[in-house]
Amino acid sequence: MKLTRSQLRRLIEGSIRKRGDYVIPVEDPIEDPIEDLDYSDKQKPKIKTLAMSDDEENQEYANYIADLGGHEDTDRFGADTFSKKVQATELGTDVLNDLDIDSAITKACDYWIYENKDYLSYFDNIDQDSFAKYADYMIEEYDGDQAIVNAIKVHTTAVLDKRIKSLIDISNSAASVPSVDKKVGYYENAKKLFSTAHNNLIVEDHILFKFRSVLYKFYLDWKDYYEAEQGYDLSNPEHIERYKKNISMFKEGKVKIKRSQLRRLISEVTAFGCNKHSLGYVDEHGNFLDISAEDYTSHEEWLISKGLNDLYPAQNYWIKLSNANELTVPDIHEISQSQLHGLIDMWIACKDYARWIMNPESSYLNIYNFDFSEYEELTIPEFIEKHDRGGSGMEKFFGSLL
Repeated sequence: MKLTRSQLRRLIEGSIRKRGDYVIPVEDPIEDPIEDLDYSDKQKPKIKTLAMSDDEENQEYANYIADLGGHEDTDRFGADTFSKKVQATELGTDVLNDLDIDSAITKACDYWIYENKDYLSYFDNIDQDSFAKYADYMIEEYDGDQAIVNAIKVHTTAVLDKRIKSLIDISNSAASVPSVDKKVGYYENAKKLFSTAHNNLIVEDHILFKFRSVLYKFYLDWKDYYEAEQGYDLSNPEHIERYKKNISMFKEGKVKIKRSQLRRLISEVTAFGCNKHSLGYVDEHGNFLDISAEDYTSHEEWLISKGLNDLYPAQNYWIKLSNANELTVPDIHEISQSQLHGLIDMWIACKDYARWIMNPESSYLNIYNFDFSEYEELTIPEFIEKHDRGGSGMEKFFGSLL
């Protein structure tokens, strides 16, 4: 991946912090650039007004005055001039260092990738010489940097809104908890960074850097699938041609395979479905419909083959399984007892392919409403505890892991 000079500097100068799967470069806080200027308290507000101006000439004049007053340029979050540093301080960009806010941006990137995963994972799109070319191509396909940034801003705001709602719900419950006002205020202030009403280059650069970092893992997973699991070398034109020919022949029913080959193929597809996409559904009766073991490349293709439209699952209270930990449901607060057991059947079927299921208390499910109006993140035990009205779900699930 090709980095800009400012991004490279950020990686070099930043320390590294890790929380779970999150690894982020963390920079020193931006200190108030006005405080140490060799000017009077009367002059400093005027210099700040110039620096905060939308007029570039005023900003340059503020930079010139600040340099005369002893300011030394450094580069934090891309703020490499006095005016940019003043704007960054005013906007509060230091919160981008916060692991809590960083995880919200990461979740927003994951959410956007989830929405667009089918097109992002197409073979022809993954088939690029490098990740940099893939990322540039996909960003251009989705109308460029600004469109991506605005989408991530909207999703980040939604994540923060959900966290605010959760805090308020906890505060309003009967449980005795400390005041959440300070944390709610912190989140509300952080949301200002992600307003689409402004295009602050510092925030946008950080979002794009984070987006590419999250997209890189998605790209590697799919490149690994096409190359390692399927035995194709995407840099070899003959392999690409063989891949397309084999897929075409398989779909047309022209390929005859032995029973042992069929078992291996089904196993590979099940592993793919459990970990990547197009795993299946749990219908309204709690039946786990494993479409990944059939010859279908997407939920839509499977629905068409059954004479159903793409609204049928939501209208009939089905649960869509993108993979073993990505669920789309009619209502995240209401899962029937039979569907809960259908989901447990799915996790049991996938446990040999998705090894994270064997450590359920440290891995999270991503659960969405069909209309994307609500989202929650729970472990499997938390999910079972929330929806198990019969009391047998936990025993069934953990009994299968023995």
